[in-house]
Amino acid sequence: MKNVFLIVLLLNPPLGGWGACTLCNPPAPLIAITPSAADNSYQSYLTRANFYHFLKYNHSFRASNAEFNDWYNDMTSNSNLGYIETAQERLYNSNFSGARELLDGLIADNDIEGNDINYYNLYANYLEALTENTRYTEDDSLALLYMTYMCPIEYGSSIYKARALYSDIYSVFIRYDDCNVGEMGGRMLAELQNQNPNTKLADRWRIDLFPNPAQNKITLKSKNEKEDLQVEIIDVMGRELVNTRVKIKDYTTDMDVDLLNGVYFIRFTNTEGKINVKKLTIAK
Repeated sequence: MKNVFLIVLLLNPPLGGWGACTLCNPPAPLIAITPSAADNSYQSYLTRANFYHFLKYNHSFRASNAEFNDWYNDMTSNSNLGYIETAQERLYNSNFSGARELLDGLIADNDIEGNDINYYNLYANYLEALTENTRYTEDDSLALLYMTYMCPIEYGSSIYKARALYSDIYSVFIRYDDCNVGEMGGRMLAELQNQNPNTKLADRWRIDLFPNPAQNKITLKSKNEKEDLQVEIIDVMGRELVNTRVKIKDYTTDMDVDLLNGVYFIRFTNTEGKINVKKLTIAK
């Protein structure tokens, strides 16, 4: 289907005001957009996703123009956005296996879609466990916890959903000081939009650790010769067990980890506020 030039009048801000929307800038009263599936850059994807959801919940606006309606129907039937929406509807109708079957057949075009797919798979498993009065599996719990420590600005609104679900399951409150959300959020979003859309945050800065599984000691390795890091170790219940600072010299440093056997997450924060999360298994 050819691209459709759309001029959209948006009147209602997202819940909580525009400051609460970490995936979009406050739109001007009139926004001209060209939703194009061929352009899968970060901002283009958000444009398509935002407009698709706008049309979904504004039936009269969609019905006012045949091109709008055709574009919406095409996206619903032939795009991951539409398939993910269909999976949500199946979940709400307690069709857990049907939702998983649909989600498992999708190949994400970007990290945001990948997290949407992962989240709704995890949510389907949780709802099914709740219905059958069984335990949420450890693998699902770890995957959900891992999602909660991602940066929502880069990885999408499903990170907020994962945090809410994790808090609801385990009745815990975790403060996420990630990616400087808040007064820094707008600047970080602008920085992300000005970067190459094919460049991921993890490609620009990361910390590697080994061995993994470990016993009592791990080695941290950085691409930078010197690093000053804040290191937090968190268990699967979201409890912070370790909060310390380490210095990397000559690209590496050793760190003692006096932990019981199990799975943990280590969150590294550098002096620029960038965050990297790794999973660590202790097996003595």
